[in-house]
Amino acid sequence: MAIAIFLQTRPSLPFGEPIVTHPGAGFMMILVASITASTVAVFVLANVLSEFGIGNGFALLNLVELGPALIRSFRRAAGSEEAGPPVFGLWLLGLAVLAFLLIRFVRRAEATNTPAFPQGILVVGWSGSIVWPVTVLLPGPWRDLSMVHCALAVILVVLLSRICFHLFSSRPRLETNIPETPEVLDGLANLLRRRLPLATALLAGGIAMFTLWQWAGPRVVLLTSGGFMSFLVVLATGFDLVGQYRFMKRNGLTASLVQLDNVHFSYRLVERLTEEGIDVLARGHVLRSLYFFFGPLYKIDVLVPAEDLEDARGVLAELKVAREVKVF
Repeated sequence: MAIAIFLQTRPSLPFGEPIVTHPGAGFMMILVASITASTVAVFVLANVLSEFGIGNGFALLNLVELGPALIRSFRRAAGSEEAGPPVFGLWLLGLAVLAFLLIRFVRRAEATNTPAFPQGILVVGWSGSIVWPVTVLLPGPWRDLSMVHCALAVILVVLLSRICFHLFSSRPRLETNIPETPEVLDGLANLLRRRLPLATALLAGGIAMFTLWQWAGPRVVLLTSGGFMSFLVVLATGFDLVGQYRFMKRNGLTASLVQLDNVHFSYRLVERLTEEGIDVLARGHVLRSLYFFFGPLYKIDVLVPAEDLEDARGVLAELKVAREVKVF
């Protein structure tokens, strides 16, 4: 309804033609019905992909959109006269180094069964949405300096990282999400706290790199803070897809144990099942750990070999997680 009202009240196009030629109740009903039907169709398609494909269906649809868009942006930047080959080559080298560091960081986190970014990546998107209104308040000469935009973005990432860490991964949050003893929770909280500075540095470095390129080179799609988020989403989706491919290749027939929204518990459940000698895959938990409980469509499906399903259910029952399974 809000979209319909917005389109009807929006000024005319440059050539004088209105956006909505026949406004009114009829237009609003048709638009609402069309958006609802398309949303249902996407939801059904995503669930079919999740059930019969490899990976989370919503993530796959997201990847179909983000992947080609990133490739088009790189090609457009490479062919632009605003940034010659040396500039683009240096930026591409920096992107390769950043990707290497991110991949290594996520792999180390997976080895300890904890999320790589305990504060999530929403801090990047939030900082990008705050920087532009803030720069409007700056004096004229400072408003267009790329270094000022970059510095503001980095400062906001650092501040928001600390805030989001307490929101998603603090000791009280872990106690809510994981039914374990205080000793286990203390150890996990300390591990996540030690990981926070490096995770913040990687996020700040990434947004600084993309922000500087946006202002120093050609202004192309996805080379802003949103572009860095897209880059991380594509990377995390790749981790999940590779993990599921390897899991299915090892085990053949698999079965779904449980579907989770609880990021920390998904890592803990994987660790407990592994200790019991049960091969397990938490499908999508790398991607979902970037959003924590702000990404409800990216479900974490815990898969085990079909022959180990009953044993896995016993481990799940021992953890007494009825409440945690149902609450983000």
